[in-house]
Amino acid sequence: MSFTLRAPRDQDLDALVALVRASEAENGDGATTSPDDILNEWGFPRFDRDRHQRVVEADGRLIAWVDLWVREGEAHAGGWVRTEHRGRGIGTALIDWSIEAARVEPDVLQMFTGSNIRREDAIALIEGYGGFEYARSFFQMIHRSPGDASAPDWPEGVALARLDGEELARASVEAHDGSFIDHWNYHPVPIEDYVHWLRHPDTDPDMWFIARADDGAVAGFCLCFVERAAETGRRIGWVAQLGTTRPFRRIGLGRALLRHGLRVLAERGVDEVRLGVDAENLSGALGFYTRAGFEVMRESRVYRLKL
Repeated sequence: MSFTLRAPRDQDLDALVALVRASEAENGDGATTSPDDILNEWGFPRFDRDRHQRVVEADGRLIAWVDLWVREGEAHAGGWVRTEHRGRGIGTALIDWSIEAARVEPDVLQMFTGSNIRREDAIALIEGYGGFEYARSFFQMIHRSPGDASAPDWPEGVALARLDGEELARASVEAHDGSFIDHWNYHPVPIEDYVHWLRHPDTDPDMWFIARADDGAVAGFCLCFVERAAETGRRIGWVAQLGTTRPFRRIGLGRALLRHGLRVLAERGVDEVRLGVDAENLSGALGFYTRAGFEVMRESRVYRLKL
């Protein structure tokens, strides 16, 4: 059997959706990727599928893919190979391509990749490739009864602000940069990213919660969305980003934002809410979410390669 590594084409959309859904099912996440998700990725600022994505075709069928996301000084690679085609060097070829693609990007000095630790074959491939060093672990956490969340107790002088369009995107940028500046491997996010996310058909601006102080300063944010399982139609809630800026920490604002997000997601018909957290977060995020009713669902490891 011969394999072809190439950039995806428009006519690959449905096959690529099926491929990504198969990877989600193996990871235990539930297949939720839609054609709109892939189109959103292809249209993302700074993402060029001719430079940053490859699929592997065998006998007219897509059997693997890999993405490369580039930002200031670094690249992030991720992909998947169908189970029946593993052990044939395809995963190694995808890593080879990712490294070479990263090296031609201006000013990229390091590349990250990783895997769910349940995928022992993927972890073994990365660790055995040569040059990768363990960098960090992340947990995916789940809340199984969001409707039971207590009502938020908002700190004095802080309230939610109703924003739309570019104003909402700018406030999200300000909240992101002010919240995550102290986190591992922090990078500022361009406003174009948030504008693009807001254009996704499944994005509901009413679920992007921005907290502002009485003087107008952005104090924190909680960005939520809902996914629908492809096979069952089941709705899964996500807290995509949650944070508070330095002047507004340790006053209960993060807890209030999280509770508000959980309650709104429950009103939207979800029976579970998920989020991702840095396992080594120095701010105590893991304990914060555990106290709020979340439990660890799975662990992923991230590895770094200096280019």
